[in-house]
Amino acid sequence: MRGTRSEMIDQVSDMVESILVPGKLVQKVLSVVVSLSSSERGVVLVLSDGSKLEAKASAGGNTTDLNAVKDVCNNYLSDLSKAAAAIYVPDTRKDERFRKAAVLKSSDILSFVCVPLRLEGSLYGILYLDSTVSARLFSSLDLERIGRYAKLITNAMVREQKLPDIDVKVATVSVNDYLAERTIDEIERQQLSALLAKNNWNVTRTSMAMDVPRRTLYNKMTKHGIRRPRRGKLVASAGIA
Repeated sequence: MRGTRSEMIDQVSDMVESILVPGKLVQKVLSVVVSLSSSERGVVLVLSDGSKLEAKASAGGNTTDLNAVKDVCNNYLSDLSKAAAAIYVPDTRKDERFRKAAVLKSSDILSFVCVPLRLEGSLYGILYLDSTVSARLFSSLDLERIGRYAKLITNAMVREQKLPDIDVKVATVSVNDYLAERTIDEIERQQLSALLAKNNWNVTRTSMAMDVPRRTLYNKMTKHGIRRPRRGKLVASAGIA
């Protein structure tokens, strides 16, 4: 996660908290984390029957066969049950424990992180991210952000009743159904259009309000197909306001 991507992750984190919708949030958050990080694949797993890991959501490459992911998580499960934070292996080629595990010897995973998903102190699942092409995936700041997403995923899983044997209530969030069906890109387009309109389509003022360079704002407008209204329409809308 680098540069403007890190800033976008923070923005998306706030956005995601406003669209906690059963059946949608876990996959949506996971897709965002994978696409905006340097990881190739992300998986959310939960513990059932006390020790059996089951995949509840996956995103990125090679999600058809998750046996290697389960092998990794099972190998570090005892540590995860005690760990307060993530277990991060920046380079599996240099990690003695990884290399000694028989089931992992043929794995092509180069780097991974396992983040415990906890509720009231108990481990209920794991947020897993990895790469088969790059080592040293994350900085300490990246890991802090991923920890924040893990909390969002845990809350979403409670809402979707994907965590077994729990009786924890999370406050209901009222969300407009139309907005809830929107993708991350659609939500960003809606918010960007609203902010431009608020600043009377002045790109300089809008870029300052967003704290991004003008070029970045123009790129976002191009990406989402946002065009400045013709002057007549712009004046009319300003008059109505």
